[in-house]
Amino acid sequence: MPVANLGAQIEALEAATRQLSAEQQQLIRQDTWGHPYLVRGVAGSGKSLVMAYHVAWAVLRHQRKNQQLTLFAADRHSMPRVAALCLNRSFIPLLERQIEDAYLELAGAPLPPGVVTINHLNGLFFELAREHDFFHYIPANRAREMGKLAGEYLAQLDALSDSLLDRLRFDAMFIDEGQDLHPEIILLLHALLRPDPTTTERTLTIYYDDAQNIYGHQRPTWSHFGLNVEGGRAAFMRTCYRNSREVIELGLNVLLGTAADEKTRVQTRRYADIYTLKEKGLVEETPRGWRAYFAEPAGELPQVRVFQNRAEQTEWLAAALVNLTLEEQVRPEDILVLARTGSAFPYLEETVRQFSEGRIALRSVGRQTPRPRWTSRCSCPVTSL
Repeated sequence: MPVANLGAQIEALEAATRQLSAEQQQLIRQDTWGHPYLVRGVAGSGKSLVMAYHVAWAVLRHQRKNQQLTLFAADRHSMPRVAALCLNRSFIPLLERQIEDAYLELAGAPLPPGVVTINHLNGLFFELAREHDFFHYIPANRAREMGKLAGEYLAQLDALSDSLLDRLRFDAMFIDEGQDLHPEIILLLHALLRPDPTTTERTLTIYYDDAQNIYGHQRPTWSHFGLNVEGGRAAFMRTCYRNSREVIELGLNVLLGTAADEKTRVQTRRYADIYTLKEKGLVEETPRGWRAYFAEPAGELPQVRVFQNRAEQTEWLAAALVNLTLEEQVRPEDILVLARTGSAFPYLEETVRQFSEGRIALRSVGRQTPRPRWTSRCSCPVTSL
């Protein structure tokens, strides 16, 4: 039976992607405790979701050991101290919810309190300093380069006694969007991990995506950090569930500068890790550009529209938003308007409200100028790059 509108199609797609794929199920059951592990993959392959289940499984294994009866209380298995981290603070609420939901699904009980620290990088250091007066927080800002910041923290750790350092350390870390972290930050986090008593290695699992390397960090040589990710200690996720093949191919060709002049140096080309994608048979270069084979086609091409002026663009955009929400029944939270600056569309909110007769409002995100407070529940987020 054909799907009535775009909103229903999106809901059907979301329902399908809530079920873990065979690839994802195999990964989440990997017991990576006691050694480093690297998860790479194409964008949109569900690495963050896999990480949530990875964390949940790790805690559940220790929880089961902790609940085993022992003759003496001192012999009872102690619960580890686990950190789940990323650089982007806005992602933390989603990460918390994913980990809690994953644990509830696996264990049939809430996540044990005090076992998992879920935080963004700057927040982690702030909390460590708040809890331990011998560790000092260093404010992160644009003027302080991340490599230098890591060096200052490492100098603090080097000056601590073994007993004080151990009070800061975790038993395991799971890092999402590892490509966002400066290599020296990874070295710092490695120092904040206790060696496993059995393997003497550290339980550090990193989820990494070259194609989303927005900060331009070089991929680390893992062995330089004492991380052995050879011999079954790495995985590559091959399927994208976030976008259609048509959208991916447009993005990939823009990233690689397919239409650029031969003399033009395309700075983003080095982030695609095209060698790995070719080696795994996931992309192919053709006379018309790059083809991608790691997502399903949707049969609909992305649209690129050119306007004579900003007013014409604003009117078209407002009409499109009204059509999507009122006619196609797309949930407002599923729509994102992205602009280069927060002031690029000063009249968009007013135009949308006018076209929708007050039924739709926009929620501005990242705008530096004062913004109106909307009370309507029907709101689409607008943000700037």
